[in-house]
Amino acid sequence: MGNRVNIDLLDHRFRHLFEEAPFAAALYTGPDFIIEMANETSLKLWQKDSSILGLPLLQAMPEMETQPLFQILTKVYASGIVFEGKERTVIQDVDGNPKKIYVNFVYKPVRDDDKNITGILAIGYDVSDQVSEKKKLEELEERARMAIESAGLGTFDLDYKTGTIITTKRFANIFGFDASVQLSDYLSRIHPDDLPIRNAAELQAFETGKFQYEVRLLMPDQSFRWIRVNGTLIFD
Repeated sequence: MGNRVNIDLLDHRFRHLFEEAPFAAALYTGPDFIIEMANETSLKLWQKDSSILGLPLLQAMPEMETQPLFQILTKVYASGIVFEGKERTVIQDVDGNPKKIYVNFVYKPVRDDDKNITGILAIGYDVSDQVSEKKKLEELEERARMAIESAGLGTFDLDYKTGTIITTKRFANIFGFDASVQLSDYLSRIHPDDLPIRNAAELQAFETGKFQYEVRLLMPDQSFRWIRVNGTLIFD
Protein backbone atom coordinates (compact mmCIF):
# COMPACT_ATOMS: atom_id res chain seq x y z
CA MET A 1 0.00 0.00 0.00
CA GLY A 2 2.81 2.35 0.96
CA ASN A 3 4.60 1.63 -2.33
CA ARG A 4 1.42 2.40 -4.30
CA VAL A 5 1.08 5.73 -2.50
CA ASN A 6 4.71 6.59 -3.31
CA ILE A 7 4.22 5.73 -6.99
CA ASP A 8 1.07 7.85 -7.18
CA LEU A 9 2.87 10.74 -5.48
CA LEU A 10 5.78 10.46 -7.93
CA ASP A 11 3.35 10.37 -10.87
CA HIS A 12 1.55 13.45 -9.51
CA ARG A 13 4.86 15.33 -9.15
CA PHE A 14 5.92 14.38 -12.66
CA ARG A 15 2.66 15.59 -14.14
CA HIS A 16 2.93 18.85 -12.20
CA LEU A 17 6.47 19.45 -13.47
CA PHE A 18 5.33 18.48 -16.96
CA GLU A 19 2.49 21.00 -16.92
CA GLU A 20 4.57 23.80 -15.42
CA ALA A 21 7.58 23.37 -17.72
CA PRO A 22 8.57 26.67 -19.42
CA PHE A 23 8.93 24.85 -22.74
CA ALA A 24 6.62 22.78 -24.91
CA ALA A 25 6.42 19.18 -23.69
CA ALA A 26 4.27 16.35 -25.00
CA LEU A 27 4.08 12.58 -24.55
CA TYR A 28 3.03 10.40 -27.49
CA THR A 29 2.22 6.73 -26.87
CA GLY A 30 2.05 3.77 -29.22
CA PRO A 31 2.73 3.57 -32.96
CA ASP A 32 -0.20 5.91 -33.65
CA PHE A 33 1.37 8.52 -31.36
CA ILE A 34 -1.61 9.06 -29.10
CA ILE A 35 -1.26 12.48 -27.44
CA GLU A 36 -1.16 11.19 -23.87
CA MET A 37 0.03 14.47 -22.35
CA ALA A 38 0.67 17.98 -23.62
CA ASN A 39 1.32 21.01 -21.46
CA GLU A 40 -0.22 24.42 -22.03
CA THR A 41 2.90 25.67 -23.80
CA SER A 42 2.58 22.84 -26.33
CA LEU A 43 -1.07 23.62 -26.99
CA LYS A 44 -0.24 27.28 -27.58
CA LEU A 45 2.61 26.33 -29.88
CA TRP A 46 0.34 24.01 -31.87
CA GLN A 47 -2.53 26.54 -31.91
CA LYS A 48 -4.78 23.82 -30.42
CA ASP A 49 -6.83 23.26 -27.26
CA SER A 50 -7.04 20.37 -24.80
CA SER A 51 -9.64 18.57 -26.93
CA ILE A 52 -6.80 16.94 -28.89
CA LEU A 53 -5.61 15.01 -25.82
CA GLY A 54 -6.17 11.31 -26.30
CA LEU A 55 -6.24 11.58 -30.08
CA PRO A 56 -3.68 10.13 -32.51
CA LEU A 57 -1.28 12.85 -33.58
CA LEU A 58 -2.33 12.80 -37.24
CA GLN A 59 -5.99 12.95 -36.31
CA ALA A 60 -5.37 15.96 -34.11
CA MET A 61 -3.00 17.63 -36.60
CA PRO A 62 -3.35 16.06 -40.07
CA GLU A 63 -1.11 18.75 -41.54
CA MET A 64 1.84 17.02 -39.84
CA GLU A 65 1.69 13.90 -42.03
CA THR A 66 3.75 15.33 -44.89
CA GLN A 67 6.16 17.32 -42.71
CA PRO A 68 9.73 16.28 -41.84
CA LEU A 69 9.09 16.44 -38.08
CA PHE A 70 6.55 13.61 -38.32
CA GLN A 71 8.90 11.52 -40.46
CA ILE A 72 11.61 12.04 -37.84
CA LEU A 73 9.16 11.04 -35.10
CA THR A 74 8.42 7.71 -36.78
CA LYS A 75 12.15 7.02 -37.23
CA VAL A 76 12.87 7.72 -33.56
CA TYR A 77 10.06 5.36 -32.55
CA ALA A 78 11.46 2.64 -34.82
CA SER A 79 15.16 3.12 -34.02
CA GLY A 80 15.11 4.17 -30.37
CA ILE A 81 17.69 6.85 -31.08
CA VAL A 82 17.24 10.30 -29.55
CA PHE A 83 16.97 13.09 -32.12
CA GLU A 84 17.68 16.79 -31.60
CA GLY A 85 16.61 19.33 -34.20
CA LYS A 86 17.45 23.01 -34.42
CA GLU A 87 15.54 25.74 -36.26
CA ARG A 88 13.36 23.21 -38.09
CA THR A 89 10.46 24.50 -40.16
CA VAL A 90 6.90 23.59 -39.17
CA ILE A 91 3.79 24.53 -41.13
CA GLN A 92 0.80 25.01 -38.85
CA ASP A 93 -2.85 24.96 -39.85
CA VAL A 94 -4.40 28.00 -38.16
CA ASP A 95 -8.10 28.14 -39.03
CA GLY A 96 -7.36 26.72 -42.46
CA ASN A 97 -4.48 29.07 -43.12
CA PRO A 98 -0.86 27.81 -43.25
CA LYS A 99 1.61 29.49 -40.90
CA LYS A 100 5.35 28.86 -40.90
CA ILE A 101 7.24 28.70 -37.60
CA TYR A 102 10.68 27.49 -36.56
CA VAL A 103 11.30 25.21 -33.58
CA ASN A 104 14.13 23.61 -31.64
CA PHE A 105 13.10 20.21 -30.32
CA VAL A 106 14.18 16.85 -28.91
CA TYR A 107 12.47 13.49 -29.50
CA LYS A 108 13.36 10.94 -26.83
CA PRO A 109 12.05 7.35 -26.86
CA VAL A 110 10.15 6.16 -23.77
CA ARG A 111 10.64 2.50 -22.80
CA ASP A 112 8.86 0.07 -20.49
CA ASP A 113 10.52 -2.20 -17.91
CA ASP A 114 11.43 -4.67 -20.68
CA LYS A 115 13.18 -1.93 -22.69
CA ASN A 116 10.48 -1.91 -25.34
CA ILE A 117 9.66 1.48 -26.87
CA THR A 118 6.19 2.57 -25.82
CA GLY A 119 6.17 6.19 -26.85
CA ILE A 120 8.06 9.41 -27.50
CA LEU A 121 8.69 12.34 -25.19
CA ALA A 122 8.85 15.55 -27.24
CA ILE A 123 10.35 18.73 -25.84
CA GLY A 124 10.78 21.97 -27.77
CA TYR A 125 10.27 25.69 -28.08
CA ASP A 126 9.48 28.29 -30.70
CA VAL A 127 12.53 30.09 -32.10
CA SER A 128 10.74 31.91 -34.93
CA ASP A 129 11.69 35.36 -33.62
CA GLN A 130 15.37 34.45 -33.38
CA VAL A 131 15.40 32.93 -36.86
CA SER A 132 13.61 35.98 -38.27
CA GLU A 133 16.15 38.35 -36.71
CA LYS A 134 19.03 36.22 -37.95
CA LYS A 135 17.64 36.24 -41.48
CA LYS A 136 17.25 40.03 -41.33
CA LEU A 137 20.85 40.38 -40.16
CA GLU A 138 22.08 38.08 -42.93
CA GLU A 139 20.14 40.14 -45.46
CA LEU A 140 21.63 43.39 -44.15
CA GLU A 141 25.12 41.90 -44.24
CA GLU A 142 24.60 40.75 -47.81
CA ARG A 143 23.38 44.21 -48.84
CA ALA A 144 26.38 45.81 -47.14
CA ARG A 145 28.73 43.36 -48.86
CA MET A 146 27.23 44.13 -52.27
CA ALA A 147 27.47 47.89 -51.63
CA ILE A 148 31.11 47.58 -50.59
CA GLU A 149 32.00 45.44 -53.58
CA SER A 150 30.22 47.75 -56.01
CA ALA A 151 32.21 50.69 -54.60
CA GLY A 152 35.48 48.85 -55.15
CA LEU A 153 36.35 48.79 -51.44
CA GLY A 154 38.14 46.02 -49.62
CA THR A 155 37.31 44.85 -46.09
CA PHE A 156 39.23 43.06 -43.37
CA ASP A 157 38.51 41.43 -40.01
CA LEU A 158 41.44 41.26 -37.61
CA ASP A 159 41.32 39.14 -34.44
CA TYR A 160 43.72 40.74 -31.99
CA LYS A 161 43.79 37.70 -29.72
CA THR A 162 45.09 35.36 -32.43
CA GLY A 163 46.56 37.82 -34.92
CA THR A 164 44.44 36.22 -37.64
CA ILE A 165 43.22 38.49 -40.41
CA ILE A 166 40.42 37.66 -42.84
CA THR A 167 40.09 39.86 -45.91
CA THR A 168 38.10 40.09 -49.09
CA LYS A 169 39.85 39.44 -52.39
CA ARG A 170 39.55 43.13 -53.24
CA PHE A 171 41.44 44.07 -50.06
CA ALA A 172 44.24 41.68 -50.99
CA ASN A 173 44.33 43.08 -54.53
CA ILE A 174 44.74 46.64 -53.22
CA PHE A 175 47.90 45.49 -51.43
CA GLY A 176 49.10 43.71 -54.56
CA PHE A 177 48.22 40.14 -53.58
CA ASP A 178 46.08 37.67 -55.52
CA ALA A 179 44.44 36.28 -52.38
CA SER A 180 44.26 36.88 -48.63
CA VAL A 181 47.61 36.60 -46.85
CA GLN A 182 48.90 36.95 -43.29
CA LEU A 183 48.90 40.26 -41.39
CA SER A 184 52.70 40.51 -41.58
CA ASP A 185 52.52 40.33 -45.38
CA TYR A 186 50.08 43.23 -45.53
CA LEU A 187 52.18 45.29 -43.13
CA SER A 188 55.28 44.61 -45.23
CA ARG A 189 53.70 46.56 -48.08
CA ILE A 190 53.32 49.76 -46.03
CA HIS A 191 56.10 52.24 -46.80
CA PRO A 192 58.69 52.08 -43.97
CA ASP A 193 58.39 55.83 -43.43
CA ASP A 194 54.60 55.53 -43.00
CA LEU A 195 54.51 52.47 -40.77
CA PRO A 196 54.73 54.62 -37.58
CA ILE A 197 51.53 56.40 -38.73
CA ARG A 198 49.70 53.10 -38.90
CA ASN A 199 51.05 51.93 -35.52
CA ALA A 200 50.12 55.21 -33.83
CA ALA A 201 46.60 54.96 -35.27
CA GLU A 202 46.32 51.45 -33.86
CA LEU A 203 47.29 52.61 -30.37
CA GLN A 204 44.77 55.45 -30.57
CA ALA A 205 42.10 52.98 -31.70
CA PHE A 206 42.37 51.17 -28.37
CA GLU A 207 41.35 54.42 -26.70
CA THR A 208 38.72 55.68 -29.12
CA GLY A 209 37.50 52.51 -30.81
CA LYS A 210 38.14 54.08 -34.24
CA PHE A 211 40.99 52.84 -36.44
CA GLN A 212 41.76 55.42 -39.14
CA TYR A 213 44.88 56.32 -41.11
CA GLU A 214 46.29 57.10 -44.55
CA VAL A 215 49.61 55.65 -45.70
CA ARG A 216 51.57 54.80 -48.83
CA LEU A 217 52.05 51.26 -50.04
CA LEU A 218 55.38 50.39 -51.60
CA MET A 219 54.58 47.91 -54.36
CA PRO A 220 57.00 45.25 -55.70
CA ASP A 221 57.68 47.36 -58.81
CA GLN A 222 58.71 50.24 -56.48
CA SER A 223 55.62 52.27 -57.35
CA PHE A 224 53.53 53.98 -54.64
CA ARG A 225 49.87 53.53 -53.85
CA TRP A 226 47.94 55.60 -51.31
CA ILE A 227 45.34 53.87 -49.15
CA ARG A 228 42.91 55.03 -46.50
CA VAL A 229 41.88 52.59 -43.76
CA ASN A 230 38.75 53.02 -41.63
CA GLY A 231 37.92 50.46 -38.97
CA THR A 232 36.09 49.95 -35.70
CA LEU A 233 37.37 47.98 -32.74
CA ILE A 234 34.93 45.59 -31.09
CA PHE A 235 35.65 44.81 -27.44
CA ASP A 236 34.53 41.75 -25.50
